[in-house]
Amino acid sequence: MEVTTAAAIIAGLKYVDQPAADTLVKTIRAILTPSAHAAGEDIAAPLRTWAERRGKLATATIVDAATRLVTAGVEPRSVTGRLLMPILEKASVEEDDDLRRKWSQLLANAAHPITAHTILVSFPHILSELTPLEMKMLDFVFTHGGEKSGYHAFKLPDVSAYFQINRADTLILRTNLERLGLIAAPTVLIASDNKAGESYEGPLYLTPLGYAFIQACS
Repeated sequence: MEVTTAAAIIAGLKYVDQPAADTLVKTIRAILTPSAHAAGEDIAAPLRTWAERRGKLATATIVDAATRLVTAGVEPRSVTGRLLMPILEKASVEEDDDLRRKWSQLLANAAHPITAHTILVSFPHILSELTPLEMKMLDFVFTHGGEKSGYHAFKLPDVSAYFQINRADTLILRTNLERLGLIAAPTVLIASDNKAGESYEGPLYLTPLGYAFIQACS
């Protein structure tokens, strides 16, 4: 099958003229291939390369997790498939070094006989939905947040200033972290006045879920 024909099929198109097909192939290669080394190859080549890379990243996650356990002198327990498979699947597409370490730590804690019971099946899904910046924000809150409440209180402007991100972007990140159940405004305020909860700018808190999640990845 010619490259142009394959590109048309991938795009779900019945007919693509030559210039459009060439552009489509070039665009597909750019999406699938992190470098230009596959230029001139068929569409399957970058897909094979990506599959091989996923295998290497998954293997690296297992090796790193095992190294952590060995270094700590821990005899691991087996990790159930419903937790192991999502960790390896989602870790295999992670290219950020900091987040890759989080995946390794999550797997190590899931295999640790003392911490295994604290690792929820939802944790791999939560981690897969976080950007590197969001994870850094959570670590910052965990480290610098006030502990009077036991849930690491913090103010959004402090986080925004520390990471030098504008208010609009900070609010978007806050909304996502709230959606995932990792941080929250005081529940009493939200329950008593929903409008106040939406515009609330006072202290925020790590939820019990957020606290447990950060520990699982630390």
